[in-house]
Amino acid sequence: MLDTSLPLAIIIIGILLIIVGLFVLTRTGGGKNVEKEYGAVIVIGPIPIIIGSSKKAALIAGVIAILMLILFLVLLI
Repeated sequence: MLDTSLPLAIIIIGILLIIVGLFVLTRTGGGKNVEKEYGAVIVIGPIPIIIGSSKKAALIAGVIAILMLILFLVLLI
């Protein structure tokens, strides 16, 4: 039987980080006078599609996607 404690722990930590981030965002006002940039990575099969509102946001999204891929490969082994 597979040990599912590590993947479950990673999912729970991710959910908690989202909740903490939303709490901090609401407490600080969300940076109302700050220009916001957005980035995302969509993976369709082996082909990643990186989108962003600026080059910097797209680059950050790409770097995070690469780090997540490396983490996935390390945890897979």
